[in-house]
Amino acid sequence: MTPKPYQFSEIKEHLLQSRIVAQTFKIKVQQPISRSDHSERFAVVYATDSDDFFGGLAALANHLQLHGETPRFILVGIGYDNAGAAALLRQRDLHTHAIRRLYQEETQQLADSPLVSGMDDLKVITHTTDASEFLRFIRVELIPFIDANYPTLIGENNYTGYSAGGSFGLYTLFTRPDTFQRYILGSPATSYSGHHFGIELASAFIQSGQAMDSKVFISVGELEEFQRGFGQFELVTGYFLLTKYLMKAAIPGLNLTTRMFPGESHATAWSAAFSHGLKTLFGPVDQVPFWPDYLK
Repeated sequence: MTPKPYQFSEIKEHLLQSRIVAQTFKIKVQQPISRSDHSERFAVVYATDSDDFFGGLAALANHLQLHGETPRFILVGIGYDNAGAAALLRQRDLHTHAIRRLYQEETQQLADSPLVSGMDDLKVITHTTDASEFLRFIRVELIPFIDANYPTLIGENNYTGYSAGGSFGLYTLFTRPDTFQRYILGSPATSYSGHHFGIELASAFIQSGQAMDSKVFISVGELEEFQRGFGQFELVTGYFLLTKYLMKAAIPGLNLTTRMFPGESHATAWSAAFSHGLKTLFGPVDQVPFWPDYLK
């Protein structure tokens, strides 16, 4: 039998012990359909909140690539070896100390809930590292690890994050924008009870005089602010305030697309953010080389 020129790739998992964050991260990697001779290289999309979303993101990525709605890419999910505590650990890694202080009451309630297991000391969250160290982990440890072990296009790094992951994307965009070329920021937390920290991040970037060359997709679901327990996070209000500020600021090098998804809640808007973000920032391909002839 003649070998097929293309092959599927299974999802691989790695446990990566960070020297920067006191954490072992569970890294999941999905490669696209690729040539059996391993001659192709691909851009990478890094995703936070892998413990919650990687399965769904991987399925969406596979279907979008199969139908040529996006180029093929490597999907990397960042999660935790102790997944039972992921809901808390993400509060440590995706927010700064200043932003975390706004959420102290919610963090304590989460720690006391059945949604968290395997973590008894809340000081692991409140008194240790924050988004700055997590960003260093990605830049200094994770990206080099992926480049060394997978067929990547060096420097073609992109990001997708949802909710607190979207907030981390904003933090990265406005502190080290060169980390990624494209940013998909789904329903980012940008405000809390009238404190608009998303605008503060953008304002500090503008005042710093730094340059950027970034394509950014920011979205929100129409119903997110009106769900029980979400009012104080002002996801819809914060989205409009931030995007209005960014459009007026017209930051050089910021290619911004905004989108509100009608009828979507915080439980559903993540898939729309990911799929529409990919299609918007990457665009379709002219052909899918491994399609059967009847589909071409």
